[in-house]
Amino acid sequence: MQFQEGPSESTDEFSNGSNSDMGDEVTWIEWFCHLKGNEFFVEVEDEYVQDDFNLTYLNKDLQEYYNVDVYRESLNMILDYDDGDMQITEDDRSMVEQGAQCLYGLIHARWILTARGLAAMMEKYNTYVYGSCPLLDCHAQNQAVLPVGITDVVGATGAKVYCPRCKEIFHPKSSKLEVIDGAFFGTSFPHLFFLTYPNLKPTTEPRNYIPRIFGFKVAGHVRSSLRVASGKKTFLEDLEKKKKEKNENKEEPQPGAQRAGGLDSSS
Repeated sequence: MQFQEGPSESTDEFSNGSNSDMGDEVTWIEWFCHLKGNEFFVEVEDEYVQDDFNLTYLNKDLQEYYNVDVYRESLNMILDYDDGDMQITEDDRSMVEQGAQCLYGLIHARWILTARGLAAMMEKYNTYVYGSCPLLDCHAQNQAVLPVGITDVVGATGAKVYCPRCKEIFHPKSSKLEVIDGAFFGTSFPHLFFLTYPNLKPTTEPRNYIPRIFGFKVAGHVRSSLRVASGKKTFLEDLEKKKKEKNENKEEPQPGAQRAGGLDSSS
């Protein structure tokens, strides 16, 4: 999981427009979501972040990941809140900035399960922000995909994409999406999305590929026989190997037997 440096006066890092296009004052959330590579995120409303109930247990998740408590400082940074009682040294600022981006990702995973969050993600889905399915038949239908995490644990793996047509998970085409932590989208999002918007769920399923040899279909029982024969061959080879090892162990003289034999011969 890669993190960006904190807000600066430079506008080169923005993916769309500049500070002047977004207004004179740019909030931390606006800055973060407009960074190059972060266009996959949607902006979480301040009211949602300010509600402690929505952030339940996230302080523990953040502390377990960083092994230090940067939750309060990170939350203040997200909300652009200047706490005069809480001074951040230059050495700690980098850690707090990373903590703020990680915390925002965890909040984002919860926000996109709400009605307004799902609506914001629908706009990105309809405009193919996350790409299309790489499966041949789905790609021919230009089937859009949605981001998904294969685990809700922070730092475990990058984001993947889910295709609602073939119901498979793939590596995203965009390397920028794959470096985003999968926990920032969560394991439930795409499935709840299509329950909420059933009209967006594909009505057709991809056609299964049919293997052919010289234009003729390979019969199912032939393929099964080949698999069974291959498995049987491997099993017999393993069995023969075990028998050979067993016989070699039997042929080796036992130390105890030699000593016993030596005593008998002396008597």
